[in-house]
Amino acid sequence: MATRPHLRVREATPADVEAIVDVYFAAFDENIMNQLMYPHGVSAETRNKFGARLLPPPASEDAGKDTTTKGQTLVYVAEYLPEGTSTDSPGEIVAFGKWLLQRGPRPEEEWKNENFTATAEVWGDDCDLGVVDGFIGLMNRSQSEHAKGEAALYLGILACSPTKQRSGAGSALVEWGVNLADSLGLPCRLESSPVGYGLYRKFGFEDVAAIDVKITEKWGGTNANGSNWGANNAIALAGPLPDGVQRTVIMRRSPKKASSSSPKAALDRSYHQTPEQHRLSGSTVVTTSPAISPGSGCGPSENMDPLSAAANIIQIINAANKVINLCRRFLEVVRDAPGDLRLILVEVSTLRAILDDLHFLVSCNQGPSTLDTLTRDHGPVEGCRKVVSELEDMLPAESLFATDSKRKAVLAAMSWLWKESRAKTLLDELREYKSTIALALTTDSSLDIKETKNNTEKIYAALTDAQEQNVFNWLIATDPTEIHERSRDTYEPGTGEWLFRSPEWQSWLGEKTRCLWIHGIPGAGKTIFASHLIESVGMHCGRQGSGYACVYYYCYFGHSQDETTPVLRWILLELCRQLGRVPLAVHELYRRGGNPSPRNLLATLEQVIQAFDRVHVIIDAVDESLQRENLLRVLRDLAVDGRFEKLRLLATSREYLDIEEVMVDIATPVSMRNPFVHDDIVLYIKSRLDTHPRLKRWPEMLRKEVLRALCRGANGMFRWVVCQIDALQRLKPDIKIVQAALANLPKTLDETYERVFSRIPEDARLFIKHVLHWLSTHRLIHQAIPGAEPIATCDLSKIQIPHSADIPCSVLFAAVQQSLAHEEECDPLFLDGYVLDEDLLRELCGCLVTVGTYTIRTNLTDNGEMPVLSFAHYTVLEFLESRRIRSSPAALFALDRDRVLAEHATVLLLGATSSVDQWGLEMPDKPGTDVYGDFDRYCAQSSAILLHWHTALLASSGTTSWVSAAVQLLQARAPYLGGLFWYPLECFLRSPPPEPHIEPLVRMLQVDERANLARALLTNLGRTAEDLASQVDLEFQPGAFFSGTDVYYRSRYPRDFLGTFHFRGSVLEFFAHLPCCGWSQPWQGLYEMLDFAAGHFDPSRILLFVVANHQHDVVCVGLKTACWGCLILKKLLQLGARSTIPGYAVGSLQVAAALLDSDSVRIMLEAGLDPNDIGDLGGEIGTPDKGPMLGVFNSVKGQSALHIVQARRTRAVYYVTRSVWYMEDRPSEPGPIEDLLIQYGARNFNALSDPDSYLVAEMETVQISISETGGYGEDGAHTMQQQGTDGGLVLVAGG
Repeated sequence: MATRPHLRVREATPADVEAIVDVYFAAFDENIMNQLMYPHGVSAETRNKFGARLLPPPASEDAGKDTTTKGQTLVYVAEYLPEGTSTDSPGEIVAFGKWLLQRGPRPEEEWKNENFTATAEVWGDDCDLGVVDGFIGLMNRSQSEHAKGEAALYLGILACSPTKQRSGAGSALVEWGVNLADSLGLPCRLESSPVGYGLYRKFGFEDVAAIDVKITEKWGGTNANGSNWGANNAIALAGPLPDGVQRTVIMRRSPKKASSSSPKAALDRSYHQTPEQHRLSGSTVVTTSPAISPGSGCGPSENMDPLSAAANIIQIINAANKVINLCRRFLEVVRDAPGDLRLILVEVSTLRAILDDLHFLVSCNQGPSTLDTLTRDHGPVEGCRKVVSELEDMLPAESLFATDSKRKAVLAAMSWLWKESRAKTLLDELREYKSTIALALTTDSSLDIKETKNNTEKIYAALTDAQEQNVFNWLIATDPTEIHERSRDTYEPGTGEWLFRSPEWQSWLGEKTRCLWIHGIPGAGKTIFASHLIESVGMHCGRQGSGYACVYYYCYFGHSQDETTPVLRWILLELCRQLGRVPLAVHELYRRGGNPSPRNLLATLEQVIQAFDRVHVIIDAVDESLQRENLLRVLRDLAVDGRFEKLRLLATSREYLDIEEVMVDIATPVSMRNPFVHDDIVLYIKSRLDTHPRLKRWPEMLRKEVLRALCRGANGMFRWVVCQIDALQRLKPDIKIVQAALANLPKTLDETYERVFSRIPEDARLFIKHVLHWLSTHRLIHQAIPGAEPIATCDLSKIQIPHSADIPCSVLFAAVQQSLAHEEECDPLFLDGYVLDEDLLRELCGCLVTVGTYTIRTNLTDNGEMPVLSFAHYTVLEFLESRRIRSSPAALFALDRDRVLAEHATVLLLGATSSVDQWGLEMPDKPGTDVYGDFDRYCAQSSAILLHWHTALLASSGTTSWVSAAVQLLQARAPYLGGLFWYPLECFLRSPPPEPHIEPLVRMLQVDERANLARALLTNLGRTAEDLASQVDLEFQPGAFFSGTDVYYRSRYPRDFLGTFHFRGSVLEFFAHLPCCGWSQPWQGLYEMLDFAAGHFDPSRILLFVVANHQHDVVCVGLKTACWGCLILKKLLQLGARSTIPGYAVGSLQVAAALLDSDSVRIMLEAGLDPNDIGDLGGEIGTPDKGPMLGVFNSVKGQSALHIVQARRTRAVYYVTRSVWYMEDRPSEPGPIEDLLIQYGARNFNALSDPDSYLVAEMETVQISISETGGYGEDGAHTMQQQGTDGGLVLVAGG
């Protein structure tokens, strides 16, 4: 293993100021506040002024001053030392930190009266001082108010060069500070920028306060590039971040107890020094990826209570951390370190991950039922303690690595040879202990492994070939096959073979290591490399037999989605295909319909893999997944969880901090920054020079010169080489011309792309701009469908767009022509001078795009081919959306994705409207290029997907110019456009609405379950939420709202369930009455709409509709997981919702009981609803104005919730359940709902068959609220009305 580069942390000197200034302004170049403070850039004068106030005054100027309360300024730098560089050599300053050490508390009158005023003398004449006062001043005041003069170490600035971010420099400086603070017994304080929040949390900083600065409102700044403004920071403290706001978090870290009373001893165990120590002993050298080393120590384990068990587990985790750090140090120092050290590193790292989970569960009183067995004497936890302790004793001491001589390290390596046999024995023991603990963590919620395997063998569903294919089609969310085939065809034979010779690969393929992580810089060729590994692993599994399976998946920026669910669905699909049949667990998941959650998919995968001896899973480009924290969580489960012991995982990604923090703990890392990759690049360049139709004719001497130049400039980037070869092959093979180009090669990919844009002819620049922008829009519309399968929408439509990662060239040219027609600067005769074909795109765009060919197939028959276009690489789109391009000569091509989408949406919506009369035509049996290349069809299909799935993007675009076009399309739906959308022709308003815009408002709620369309319409018209209270009288068909999988259910059930319903009520009640499609979008839309419509609805009615449709689905909500449906229930109950509504024969609690919805029952009982509520016996249910879709619940009228639940034991019940409509035709076990109801005092009675028992129960349990008029109370809830008839008592409602 190659030795890593190092970092040196030392005190800054005056000679460092210029480099520090460069680092500061480069680090904050893309920070919105820096842009607002310096709107015209940073002048040399401003840089000089910043540098002048950077360092503390000389010691002579501080003589005689008391720094106890005023504070002492400390500025330290992190220097980068390349591999092989002497530790005494000068390094490159890549980061710096500036602290204020305040050793004693400040008087109240001092910190309270401290004022901040920005001046040009300090900040420069080109600085907007108002922004500085409004932001920096606010931060200072907020910190003072919370710190109240506290003695602490204050971090004022932490900046890292963009080219060296995630190299460990920032971490090294932060740890220097926290170690200093710990040695002095002081806390640390800081104001965290959005970007630095995760780093500070890693070092134990906790949220104190969140400062939300309204940037858009105050200064007009917008987050056009989707930069990190702190949306995921301090949510638990301050809630979600509003639009147009940047969040800064005040954070504090309490001092940690040092392992020695001496500050020097406390720091000696780390890798930095205090200022005093630095002046005595010089600087300190550290590795680029150090780990924090907590103190160790493990006591004996006994059979103990949970609190003691948690403490003991922490001790073992601390010891494991020490072993991990020792292994890393040993491997860094000794090149040919014994292979078992790598295995120890991996095995102990996975043990730490398992123990972290166990400790968390025990601390929350959620530990496994076998906790006593795990923690008793001679149990697996005690076994882990002993093994880790012995491994620690066998490893060389930390002090050995502190010496400059490597002689001791070599001797230690030699002495290890005598211990290898013992180490192997210990590792075998450790694996057994780990497996036992991991199994115990999952035993409470899953079947025994043997039982699971037996079930897998006997629970294959009895399906026809057609039914099996339906399951397979449903499992496909995103098909990565095409990416694999394209990458495999691009692979250069002979490259990448170095990995197969490495001990890391042999350990992974030899099944000793569960997870391998291959990481590299952008453009390093990771995807092509992954395709070669997939082919090799596939052949390996083929040689092992049918019990071995290989599954791959490519995350891809073009998908623009959270890849978590698509990855798991694809793995299940491929395993089903290799089994040749569908396990019942998979079929049960399919039968439920909707979009399964990662938790359900993992539970199904756990059962399916028991049919295999080993499953190898390879996932490429983890970094290209949106919201990748979800995917990383799943990768951790697959790599560590004992349920997936049979699975071996390999993942590739860029070197991002959040990915590294997860993968280092669970995987063996393999870096693509190594000499072998350089050798691969040399091989690739030689091959291209020998085979390229133009370059191979160049003189041999000239080709050798090209080879040398490209090898020098590649820096490990295949992508850079590809772009240079594309540029060189366009040159005349004149030696002087080529040599001049080689002498001036761009140094980075960004500079490469700038040059490509500069070569585009002036008259073609607008054309290429729109080509690239339409590529972005196509990618957004046809790939970014969050939370659902992209093909589901296409399956519902008569118009399909194949191969949706690429856009047909004929469609692209038509779209660009439409956009150019609205460009004032465009010469209308421009297009007459060019032949619009794929050759033109190759010539003008060069390496920016990839032109491919798509073969149209129907039933295995080829119906023609058509050229398609896509971005050539992720980095092209990154450059177009970056801030860098806006200040470069290529600024014309800069991409504001949301704004461009809104502009293009208008074109598509109007195009669909103008051709609406065509969509009654049937698709040909064998559609060809004339169908898939038809721009009108493309407009209609794209409009349908836009209005169903991408309304959040449209709503956030900052303009509502597209709204009127959307209204026109929805109004033009008859007679044929209904086939595109999820509602049929029968859906219409029976009587004119009170306002003309109410009809499109209702239609928008039908189409867009997130309600973004409806809110945008109201905003565009200047209307308010009062319109949601407008009464409508309409007919609709709920089956039209179902997803592609639910369409399968339409033919299975009677029209009574899926026919047309007559509804009368408010617009919002109609929206709440619509059944959800089995995923979270509708619930989130309703949740947000309740805030929007506050005060304009009856919470009790909405509660009834929500309970009837509720399907418990846990998803990510901010940084936590929750069910949107449950959140709605809680919100409605807080607004005063009651179970019984006057006039409604059945109440919400009865409906929840009938559906065996334990979550809804629990939430309502905890909110104080009456467990014996039975609705309004004199009311109705299922009528147009009483929930027309709820008529099936007439069967439980008059029955208490407990009566309904207990009846499920003895007889079949006939009604629909939740959003997947079917008849329950067999008895069911009520499970925990019965116990829950009894706990809250529920009684079993039926008021219709036994009115006497009902009256007694009601008189004992119900308090009647008397009102003269009834109706709404002040809290928006229904009050109850007492009626007298000849002195008798009639109970109208009991809620």
